Amino acid sequence: MTSTITFDALLDEINTGYDHPQTDRNKYENWLFNKFGECIEVNVIRWRNKQTQKKIKIVESFVQVHPTAKAYLSPSVQGVLLDFDVPVSQEILKVLNVAPEQFLSFQKPLKQASDTVLVLSSSHWSKISFEELRFVYFSNRFLELEKQCYTFLKETINACKEKHLYSAIRKIQRTLLTWSIDVIQLFHLDRLTRSRSIKLYDKTSIFALGYDCLENILVHLERFYSKYLDRELFVPFNVISSRVNCLKPRVERLKLNIISQYYDAEFLEALFQPLLLVSNVNPKNRLTYHQLMFIECFTNKLLRFFAKENQKANSIELLHGYLIEMNYNNPSYFTYLAFKFSEELSKLPSLESKQHTLYSWLKSVNQIVASNEVQYDRNVVSLKSSVIGWLEEEIWFLKSTCPVHLQLPNEPSSANVNQSEKVKMNCSVSELALLVRMLSETDLVSSKTHRELMEQITDNFQTSKVQDISIKSLSNKYYEPDTNTINAIKEKVIQMLNKLNHL
Repeated sequence: MTSTITFDALLDEINTGYDHPQTDRNKYENWLFNKFGECIEVNVIRWRNKQTQKKIKIVESFVQVHPTAKAYLSPSVQGVLLDFDVPVSQEILKVLNVAPEQFLSFQKPLKQASDTVLVLSSSHWSKISFEELRFVYFSNRFLELEKQCYTFLKETINACKEKHLYSAIRKIQRTLLTWSIDVIQLFHLDRLTRSRSIKLYDKTSIFALGYDCLENILVHLERFYSKYLDRELFVPFNVISSRVNCLKPRVERLKLNIISQYYDAEFLEALFQPLLLVSNVNPKNRLTYHQLMFIECFTNKLLRFFAKENQKANSIELLHGYLIEMNYNNPSYFTYLAFKFSEELSKLPSLESKQHTLYSWLKSVNQIVASNEVQYDRNVVSLKSSVIGWLEEEIWFLKSTCPVHLQLPNEPSSANVNQSEKVKMNCSVSELALLVRMLSETDLVSSKTHRELMEQITDNFQTSKVQDISIKSLSNKYYEPDTNTINAIKEKVIQMLNKLNHL
């Protein structure tokens, strides 16, 4: 995309054009004439014709290819023509200082007040001010770049097969975001509002227009190709503005609901963190697609919870279940949850009651169907996995310190297990961990929890080099196999397939 659309060259040309004024007037005039032909000037007037008064007020004037023209003139079809009496026409042209031979038409504008009239007249590019000429030239260069991007996108989609669309569209998305960030840095965000609210012809206004063009393409991508986009990248600010404006009333209502429950300070802080992302959003502090999707899900589900479930006696437990279900894997919330678990366990009188409580919690968490599509932080393990891991660690710790007669039924003591001879495997611990993972994920072995599976393997298997395998070591290698380990297991699987073919 960068090779076919010379964005950087356009930025350099803009800087040169504004740093060395008056040097390129002929170039601007020739380009505009070749592109659009003769110069057509548009005067916007307010025309009141009453018995008590006749008044003509000039609202603004610009050439037809000025970006402002979009608010008044239809780009494809000619507007509704108006017909005035000769005296009225002469009066209007006299006020505007337009010669009769230059006059083209009176038109009714798009979506304007009933007393607004457009007066179109022919002019010459050489007669408009250099500031306006330069602005019109560069604004149309940006609009042309926007059209080139749409064309490039269409060609890319037609040329790519479905499996290559992800990488192709994400490459375009990253390029456009890089360009928009470059433009933001060039025209400075503190002047963004001024440049859009006041019609100026300076460089800042040009960069603001260029930023809008890039955002338009990103919005187009977001609208029609959202499933192909990289969810870790920022949402176009134009999209954020509209979606956040719709979301903010619900966020404020949710804040009031949360505050009214009188939760402790740590829980309040954890619940408010995603909501504050919406409150503080601006062009500098934007959101990624995943953040926006999660906040929308978070807000809607919690509003539904406070409307339906909040009056129940176990409402706080239900709320934690909602947060696990929507995968609110905020580290501060998990820390708070672990603290509350520990606090509840400390109140129980016996090891047996603690063990039964932990198993009850573990069962409840395992039965929650957590979301895989939406989560608070994609770089953090899921909340459900973290909670299960914490509960399993607590159960293992209690079992290791619990007397044999307090162990749960059908749980053999470690002493009995250790007395039996372990199965010796001719492989490394890493290869054993990966093999167990493959057996587990293909449902050839089953276990209530990951921790329990790791215990069963370490209690009953050893490798050629390691007799007592560490649970922690096996678990780490289970989730993070290296390339050599994967290749070694592949080779063994191929050998097994070859033997099966000869049976």
